[in-house]
Amino acid sequence: MSTQSLFQSARLTYRAFTSSDIDALYEAWNDPSVQDGMSPGAIKPVAENIKEKFKAWPDSMALFLAAADTKSGCFVGMVGLAWEMPRDAKLMMLVKRDEWAKGYGTEMVQWTVQHAFRFLDAHRVSLMVYASNPRAISIYKKAGFVQEGITRKVHFAHGRWIDAVCMGILDEEFFNRG
Repeated sequence: MSTQSLFQSARLTYRAFTSSDIDALYEAWNDPSVQDGMSPGAIKPVAENIKEKFKAWPDSMALFLAAADTKSGCFVGMVGLAWEMPRDAKLMMLVKRDEWAKGYGTEMVQWTVQHAFRFLDAHRVSLMVYASNPRAISIYKKAGFVQEGITRKVHFAHGRWIDAVCMGILDEEFFNRG
């Protein structure tokens, strides 16, 4: 019999943000490599007042949780779902750079998608990812997301315009995956 809780995956626990999680999220958000993969704006230092915005997100989102290593309790990243329309959740996630390439992104996306469909009654989960981020696109495909379109030249970085890939997964696709 498993003692794993509803808010755990293989190696991670999903919890409400603590003050140290907010600090760790702020530090990760200020990492230029992290910003490069997710920020629609310029890559630049972010002021500490963004912490107040982070604290307000749980009230405006369907799900906004810190992902922490279950054994150590250390912050690994965050996951969020925002209702774009009824039963249409927009996925957002962040993994701290020093936790990249350890499988945490895949684990976080898979947990968040199953939670959306099994417990939040989502009909679809969608996202946008920069075409310059093939590792993230691979993670999303592993979780069952399919490409639904391209928003052309939406992000300027490294002296060039980058497309955004629109991806989504429907509840029937998730449940038919077995």
